[in-house]
Amino acid sequence: MLAPRISRFGRPMPDLLAAWRHDVATAVQASVYEAETGMTEEFRDDLGAAFPGSRRARTLVTGRVYPDRQGAVSINAAGSVVGRGGKNSPWPLPLKAFNEGAEIRGAAQGASLAIPTARVPRVGGRRMTVAEVEARFGEKLTFIPPKDGQRGAGMLVLEQQTTGRSGGVRRLSAGRVRQGRKAQALVMFVLVPKVKVPTRLHFEAIAKRWADTMPSILDRQASRIMGGRA
Repeated sequence: MLAPRISRFGRPMPDLLAAWRHDVATAVQASVYEAETGMTEEFRDDLGAAFPGSRRARTLVTGRVYPDRQGAVSINAAGSVVGRGGKNSPWPLPLKAFNEGAEIRGAAQGASLAIPTARVPRVGGRRMTVAEVEARFGEKLTFIPPKDGQRGAGMLVLEQQTTGRSGGVRRLSAGRVRQGRKAQALVMFVLVPKVKVPTRLHFEAIAKRWADTMPSILDRQASRIMGGRA
Protein backbone atom coordinates (compact mmCIF):
# COMPACT_ATOMS: atom_id res chain seq x y z
CA MET A 1 0.00 0.00 0.00
CA LEU A 2 1.41 3.37 -1.01
CA ALA A 3 1.51 6.19 1.60
CA PRO A 4 -0.21 9.40 0.45
CA ARG A 5 2.20 12.14 -0.57
CA ILE A 6 1.00 15.58 0.51
CA SER A 7 2.13 18.43 -1.70
CA ARG A 8 1.36 22.04 -2.54
CA PHE A 9 2.46 24.24 -5.39
CA GLY A 10 3.84 21.08 -6.94
CA ARG A 11 6.34 20.55 -4.09
CA PRO A 12 6.28 17.97 -1.27
CA MET A 13 4.97 19.55 1.92
CA PRO A 14 8.14 18.77 3.99
CA ASP A 15 10.28 20.54 1.39
CA LEU A 16 7.87 23.47 1.33
CA LEU A 17 7.90 23.78 5.13
CA ALA A 18 11.69 23.65 5.17
CA ALA A 19 11.84 26.42 2.57
CA TRP A 20 9.40 28.52 4.59
CA ARG A 21 11.43 28.04 7.77
CA HIS A 22 14.57 29.12 5.93
CA ASP A 23 12.79 32.16 4.51
CA VAL A 24 11.53 33.17 7.95
CA ALA A 25 15.02 32.77 9.44
CA THR A 26 16.47 34.81 6.57
CA ALA A 27 13.91 37.58 7.14
CA VAL A 28 14.67 37.67 10.89
CA GLN A 29 18.44 37.72 10.26
CA ALA A 30 18.11 40.52 7.71
CA SER A 31 15.88 42.54 10.05
CA VAL A 32 18.30 42.24 12.96
CA TYR A 33 21.20 43.19 10.68
CA GLU A 34 19.33 46.26 9.41
CA ALA A 35 18.44 47.39 12.94
CA GLU A 36 21.95 46.74 14.31
CA THR A 37 23.58 48.61 11.43
CA GLY A 38 21.21 51.55 11.73
CA MET A 39 21.52 51.78 15.51
CA THR A 40 25.32 51.56 15.40
CA GLU A 41 25.46 54.36 12.84
CA GLU A 42 23.07 56.53 14.86
CA PHE A 43 25.13 55.93 18.03
CA ARG A 44 28.21 57.05 16.10
CA ASP A 45 26.42 60.17 14.86
CA ASP A 46 25.45 60.92 18.47
CA LEU A 47 29.08 60.56 19.59
CA GLY A 48 30.30 62.76 16.74
CA ALA A 49 27.81 65.50 17.65
CA ALA A 50 28.69 65.25 21.37
CA PHE A 51 32.45 65.43 20.77
CA PRO A 52 32.91 67.35 17.51
CA GLY A 53 36.62 67.95 18.11
CA SER A 54 37.47 64.25 18.39
CA ARG A 55 38.35 62.21 15.34
CA ARG A 56 38.02 58.97 17.34
CA ALA A 57 34.60 59.61 18.89
CA ARG A 58 32.65 57.74 16.20
CA THR A 59 34.87 54.67 16.57
CA LEU A 60 33.99 54.17 20.25
CA VAL A 61 31.02 51.88 19.51
CA THR A 62 30.81 48.70 17.49
CA GLY A 63 28.00 46.35 16.49
CA ARG A 64 27.63 42.66 15.74
CA VAL A 65 24.91 40.26 14.62
CA TYR A 66 24.63 36.62 15.73
CA PRO A 67 24.97 34.08 14.24
CA ASP A 68 27.94 35.76 12.60
CA ARG A 69 29.09 32.93 10.34
CA GLN A 70 28.94 33.90 6.68
CA GLY A 71 25.69 32.70 5.15
CA ALA A 72 24.23 31.55 8.49
CA VAL A 73 20.67 32.57 9.33
CA SER A 74 18.53 31.92 12.39
CA ILE A 75 15.02 32.63 13.57
CA ASN A 76 16.71 33.47 16.92
CA ALA A 77 19.13 36.00 15.41
CA ALA A 78 20.28 38.73 17.78
CA GLY A 79 22.32 41.90 17.52
CA SER A 80 24.38 43.93 19.97
CA VAL A 81 25.87 47.42 19.98
CA VAL A 82 28.54 47.99 22.63
CA GLY A 83 31.28 50.43 23.51
CA ARG A 84 34.89 49.59 22.78
CA GLY A 85 37.19 49.01 25.72
CA GLY A 86 34.63 48.18 28.40
CA LYS A 87 35.84 45.78 31.12
CA ASN A 88 33.15 43.57 32.69
CA SER A 89 30.56 45.88 31.15
CA PRO A 90 29.32 46.56 27.61
CA TRP A 91 29.99 50.26 28.15
CA PRO A 92 33.30 51.87 29.22
CA LEU A 93 32.95 54.20 32.19
CA PRO A 94 33.45 57.47 30.22
CA LEU A 95 30.68 56.60 27.74
CA LYS A 96 28.39 55.49 30.56
CA ALA A 97 29.03 58.75 32.41
CA PHE A 98 28.23 60.95 29.40
CA ASN A 99 25.16 58.84 28.60
CA GLU A 100 23.69 58.81 32.11
CA GLY A 101 25.35 61.84 33.71
CA ALA A 102 27.64 61.37 36.70
CA GLU A 103 29.32 63.08 39.61
CA ILE A 104 33.06 62.38 39.91
CA ARG A 105 34.87 62.81 43.25
CA GLY A 106 38.40 62.14 44.41
CA ALA A 107 39.22 58.50 45.12
CA ALA A 108 40.10 59.15 48.77
CA GLN A 109 37.79 60.88 51.21
CA GLY A 110 38.51 64.59 51.18
CA ALA A 111 40.69 64.36 48.07
CA SER A 112 40.33 66.95 45.33
CA LEU A 113 40.30 66.62 41.56
CA ALA A 114 43.06 68.48 39.70
CA ILE A 115 41.58 70.11 36.60
CA PRO A 116 44.33 71.14 34.12
CA THR A 117 44.37 74.70 32.83
CA ALA A 118 45.23 75.67 29.25
CA ARG A 119 48.89 76.09 30.33
CA VAL A 120 49.30 72.34 30.90
CA PRO A 121 51.06 70.79 27.87
CA ARG A 122 49.38 68.04 25.90
CA VAL A 123 50.78 64.55 25.45
CA GLY A 124 49.10 61.86 23.38
CA GLY A 125 46.05 64.04 22.74
CA ARG A 126 45.39 64.77 26.44
CA ARG A 127 46.61 67.19 29.10
CA MET A 128 49.49 66.06 31.31
CA THR A 129 48.83 64.81 34.83
CA VAL A 130 50.22 66.48 37.97
CA ALA A 131 53.13 64.00 38.12
CA GLU A 132 53.91 64.49 34.42
CA VAL A 133 53.99 68.29 34.79
CA GLU A 134 56.37 68.04 37.76
CA ALA A 135 58.64 65.69 35.80
CA ARG A 136 58.57 67.88 32.66
CA PHE A 137 59.58 71.09 34.46
CA GLY A 138 61.65 69.60 37.29
CA GLU A 139 59.67 71.40 39.98
CA LYS A 140 57.15 70.33 42.59
CA LEU A 141 53.85 72.11 42.19
CA THR A 142 52.98 74.50 45.02
CA PHE A 143 49.55 74.30 46.61
CA ILE A 144 47.80 77.66 46.91
CA PRO A 145 44.72 77.47 49.19
CA PRO A 146 41.56 79.33 48.15
CA LYS A 147 41.03 82.82 49.44
CA ASP A 148 37.97 83.69 51.47
CA GLY A 149 34.93 83.59 49.23
CA GLN A 150 36.70 81.76 46.40
CA ARG A 151 35.12 78.64 45.02
CA GLY A 152 37.07 75.41 44.69
CA ALA A 153 39.73 73.79 46.80
CA GLY A 154 42.74 75.82 45.69
CA MET A 155 45.33 75.72 42.91
CA LEU A 156 48.59 73.98 41.99
CA VAL A 157 51.18 76.45 40.75
CA LEU A 158 54.63 76.41 39.18
CA GLU A 159 56.71 79.19 40.74
CA GLN A 160 60.12 78.80 39.10
CA GLN A 161 59.21 78.78 35.39
CA THR A 162 58.44 81.39 32.75
CA THR A 163 56.39 81.70 29.56
CA GLY A 164 57.34 81.90 25.91
CA ARG A 165 56.07 84.29 23.26
CA SER A 166 53.07 82.03 22.58
CA GLY A 167 52.18 81.95 26.27
CA GLY A 168 53.26 78.36 26.81
CA VAL A 169 55.22 77.37 29.91
CA ARG A 170 59.00 77.26 29.47
CA ARG A 171 61.79 76.20 31.79
CA LEU A 172 63.58 79.19 33.32
CA SER A 173 66.98 78.25 31.93
CA ALA A 174 70.18 80.24 32.40
CA GLY A 175 69.87 81.48 28.83
CA ARG A 176 66.38 82.83 29.44
CA VAL A 177 67.52 84.51 32.65
CA ARG A 178 70.26 86.30 30.64
CA GLN A 179 67.52 87.43 28.25
CA GLY A 180 65.80 89.10 31.18
CA ARG A 181 63.09 86.52 31.75
CA LYS A 182 61.85 86.21 35.32
CA ALA A 183 60.13 83.44 37.24
CA GLN A 184 56.35 83.65 37.23
CA ALA A 185 53.62 82.03 39.30
CA LEU A 186 51.78 79.92 36.72
CA VAL A 187 48.51 78.23 37.60
CA MET A 188 48.64 74.71 36.17
CA PHE A 189 45.73 72.97 37.93
CA VAL A 190 42.57 74.13 39.64
CA LEU A 191 41.47 71.90 42.51
CA VAL A 192 37.78 71.08 42.95
CA PRO A 193 36.04 68.64 45.30
CA LYS A 194 33.86 67.17 42.55
CA VAL A 195 32.93 67.47 38.90
CA LYS A 196 29.48 66.94 37.43
CA VAL A 197 29.60 65.20 34.05
CA PRO A 198 26.74 66.51 31.86
CA THR A 199 24.60 64.17 29.81
CA ARG A 200 25.75 64.47 26.20
CA LEU A 201 24.64 61.15 24.70
CA HIS A 202 21.17 59.77 24.01
CA PHE A 203 21.77 56.04 23.64
CA GLU A 204 18.58 54.89 25.44
CA ALA A 205 16.34 57.01 23.23
CA ILE A 206 18.12 55.77 20.10
CA ALA A 207 17.91 52.12 21.19
CA LYS A 208 14.19 52.44 22.03
CA ARG A 209 13.46 54.05 18.67
CA TRP A 210 15.09 51.13 16.82
CA ALA A 211 13.37 48.56 19.05
CA ASP A 212 10.01 50.17 18.26
CA THR A 213 10.70 49.96 14.50
CA MET A 214 11.61 46.25 14.55
CA PRO A 215 8.06 45.00 13.71
CA SER A 216 7.86 47.19 10.60
CA ILE A 217 11.40 46.21 9.56
CA LEU A 218 10.49 42.52 9.92
CA ASP A 219 7.29 42.98 7.90
CA ARG A 220 9.23 44.67 5.09
CA GLN A 221 12.02 42.08 5.06
CA ALA A 222 9.50 39.19 5.14
CA SER A 223 7.61 40.66 2.18
CA ARG A 224 10.86 41.15 0.28
CA ILE A 225 12.22 37.66 0.94
CA MET A 226 9.08 35.49 1.03
CA GLY A 227 7.06 37.35 -1.57
CA GLY A 228 4.14 35.28 -2.79
CA ARG A 229 5.14 32.32 -0.60
CA ALA A 230 4.14 34.16 2.63
